Amino acid sequence: MPHFKELLKRSGNVPLALIVTIGDHRHHVLRALLKESARWQYLELTIMIGPSTSKTLDALNDCRGNFPILRTLDLYVPSSNSLPNSLSAFEDAPKLRTLVICATMVDKFLLPWSQIFNFRSPHVDRGQLFEALKKAPALQHIDLGGNKRACLSSSDLDDSLITLPEVRSIHIPSESSLDALHLPGLTGLSLEYRDFGSSMSSFVTRYANSLTTLEIDLLNRFPPPILPVLSALPHLERLEVYGPDQDNSAIKSLTVPSESARDPLLPRLQTLHLGFNIDVSDDLYDMLESRSPLSSRRCRETSIGIANLLSVYLGVRRSWGWTDILPKFRERVKAIQDSGMRIQIETGYVYNVSHKFASISSQQARRARYSHS
Repeated sequence: MPHFKELLKRSGNVPLALIVTIGDHRHHVLRALLKESARWQYLELTIMIGPSTSKTLDALNDCRGNFPILRTLDLYVPSSNSLPNSLSAFEDAPKLRTLVICATMVDKFLLPWSQIFNFRSPHVDRGQLFEALKKAPALQHIDLGGNKRACLSSSDLDDSLITLPEVRSIHIPSESSLDALHLPGLTGLSLEYRDFGSSMSSFVTRYANSLTTLEIDLLNRFPPPILPVLSALPHLERLEVYGPDQDNSAIKSLTVPSESARDPLLPRLQTLHLGFNIDVSDDLYDMLESRSPLSSRRCRETSIGIANLLSVYLGVRRSWGWTDILPKFRERVKAIQDSGMRIQIETGYVYNVSHKFASISSQQARRARYSHS
């Protein structure tokens, strides 16, 4: 404990980024940290339910109004339905904008919902999720990735509808039903892709004319069933795909066809990020060439014009002989790069980090194992 206090003293007045787990034996740590609450800027707080949980909540709540620079709050409460009393400590945090809640119940968390811009919730119960979103009109980014309860169907919620006019991007499992959400400003969609059912098809169709960015994590599905999604989004300008493509089917689907009878997928695509183990192949070169200014296919008549592909990121498979093949491929695409296409190539699998605004913490692996019956 003396060393801990000395560290706090040495940090002076700089803002603090904290990862804190509070059980039954660490209240002395919490008390020391609460004396510096005015410096808290980023907080990951895990509350383990136990005999002294009420004491923990009281200590936090006594500091309500003393978090003037707190911008990001990540709450992890495995047994939130067993909280003995409410957590109101952060209700008056004037700069809080990013909120992550790993808990099934949120009704005991008194929070400044009206000022939250970024919200992530992998576990919140459906009914409580609906109530929370109703109180957050300023939301700009929503992440419900991994939330099997992310089913906001109006038929299950008494035909209720939430309009969130400021939301620009949403991250969801593809089996979600979200017809109770109205997102008139939505431009970005991120999918954990398991199945492209009727509910998700309806969601994508509803926003087909506004979506310009799509990120798909195929979750190791093979073959990658992305054609139904891509076919529905003619205005897409940026595409990121993660997952297997063992037969190059995704690459082939993105190649501008040479025959004039068929319009290409994603005619406005300008940025492409393929974060799976793709092969350095003729199929890959043909796709890049077909979307470059060098392509003869671009001279043909089409009902929709084809945009130049400006930026490409490729996660290339380390297959047999790749040390010889990759340099030759780099040389081969040099003419395409010279025509104005920026191409970045890396080897090995590239994992998708979907939580763009949320914390990537040392507790993430443990939270991934946290499940609810």
